[in-house]
Amino acid sequence: METGKLYVQMLGGFSLMYDGKLVMLERNSGTKATQLLQYLIYHNGESVPRDKLVEVLYGNDDISNPQNNLKVNIFRLRKLLQASHLPDDDYIVHHNGMYSWQSKLEIEVDASVFSAMAQDAADFRRSPEARCEMMLSAARLYNGEFLPIIASEPWVAVESVKYRDMYITCVQGAHESLEASGSYEEALTLCNQAVKIYSYDEELHMMRISALLDLRHYQEALAAYDEASRLFFEDLGISPSPKMLEIYRRITGNVRHSTALIKEVKETLSRDKKPDGAYYCNYPSFIDCFLFISRLVDRSGQSIYLMMSTLTDVHGVPLELGDKLSEAADDLNTAVYDALRNCDIFTRYSPCQFLMLLIGINRENCDIVAERVSTRFKAITQVRGVRVQHSFTSGLDIEPPSNPIKFSGNLWKI
Repeated sequence: METGKLYVQMLGGFSLMYDGKLVMLERNSGTKATQLLQYLIYHNGESVPRDKLVEVLYGNDDISNPQNNLKVNIFRLRKLLQASHLPDDDYIVHHNGMYSWQSKLEIEVDASVFSAMAQDAADFRRSPEARCEMMLSAARLYNGEFLPIIASEPWVAVESVKYRDMYITCVQGAHESLEASGSYEEALTLCNQAVKIYSYDEELHMMRISALLDLRHYQEALAAYDEASRLFFEDLGISPSPKMLEIYRRITGNVRHSTALIKEVKETLSRDKKPDGAYYCNYPSFIDCFLFISRLVDRSGQSIYLMMSTLTDVHGVPLELGDKLSEAADDLNTAVYDALRNCDIFTRYSPCQFLMLLIGINRENCDIVAERVSTRFKAITQVRGVRVQHSFTSGLDIEPPSNPIKFSGNLWKI
């Protein structure tokens, strides 16, 4: 790091570094004085009208005299800069109603360096190897979103989207090049970092899983898939997309085990520690179970039904994401597990819905199942104002004939 040069971090946070030491101004980087500093440094060398600074700093604030507040914060910022270990300089210059950041110091802003790297990487006149190296260099420099502490400020939000798009483009391009050249470990390192920064970007998760598959780390790929699915489902209420389901099938289709005795395989398969309740599985596994069982019962003549239980408010409107839904969903999960037989299968289909596969049961007894689930839910939940609605459909293409089943306890006996 060169001495006599001011280094400014704006990606993933805000800091100033001069002569190898942090420039300490204010503990809170979200103050108006610091926001003023950030805007002027970002527009280094440009002359900014007073009215523009008023709009940037106070556009969303209801204050009586924003121009006076601007003057106060300019005075305050000058004092903070003078008290720091930066060399004496003007820094904030006012001329004809315009303000600008001016200094003899050479200044380097990480966002500007990143932007220049990303733009160079987009030049197709360069070789693929050179472009890949530039994209990797740009991605390594990107430590996070642009000025995240004040991310809601309009000017910051616009710039943040721009830098995010640049970053994602670099990651995608570098990943593609690394994958083509067989540099799978480097591709995985790149994707791991990207997922940490943008944890809700499905495309990044899929690239990470793809890198793990390229390395034949199948169990890790499965864990990465489960982590991503749970994150999207629990935080955003989003079920796996068709692309995610396809990559799940790639994972499960490649899982291999070492040579073993059949007894050892059976012990591995017999991992269900709670055989008395219904069997829970994730949605992709539920799809596989349904497809297999529908073939099986089609041959045997049994019937199967799909049952969906939805958490609603007292007016029948499905619950939205929040603490009430989270607690109620946990209770409904327990109610379904307790109320169904151990040969029945269920999954969480959406944040407020559970999907069940009822085997060897007719339509009349579906109502009994629904009543048992509702009764059990009411008995255990402490959440007020929540109801459970149930719906059914045959799991076969043709509605099966009525097959009288006697209900007894937690089992339905044919």
